[in-house]
Amino acid sequence: ICKVFDDNLPKLIELLNITLMEPRAVRTSTGGYGGGSVRVAKGVSIRMGGAQGRSTSHDELTNIDTGTLTISNKRIVYRKKKKNYDIPLTKVVNLTPFRDALEVQVSNKQKPEYFKGTEKYTKSFNVDRENVNVILNSSFLKAIIISLIQN
Repeated sequence: ICKVFDDNLPKLIELLNITLMEPRAVRTSTGGYGGGSVRVAKGVSIRMGGAQGRSTSHDELTNIDTGTLTISNKRIVYRKKKKNYDIPLTKVVNLTPFRDALEVQVSNKQKPEYFKGTEKYTKSFNVDRENVNVILNSSFLKAIIISLIQN
């Protein structure tokens, strides 16, 4: 994080209406038939050939819930309608900022979590007796979290 913000680094940020997204497996099936048919009698046909089906799976980002994202000097807490949970900063292994979301990879989870909707918030800092407003986009949140981890 920029040295200018070290003295004014917030110990707590709370953001409402943040969407939690997770990659979820989506299965698609395709199939087809190849061959012809021979009419044996009126209304009776025999099909010759074969059918083949194929199923594939891939991950798609899925909206899980909307809740409150809180960043403290020890953890990231997400409170949602269905379930609350927290991520100790010591377990964060990677943070990837995107234009509209922050990806958080945690050491005890296979798949990352995405927090979307932070860019609609601003935070005011007093720098050299001047008020500075910063949009809390994912890059800024990453810098804050990294700074908290390192301290």
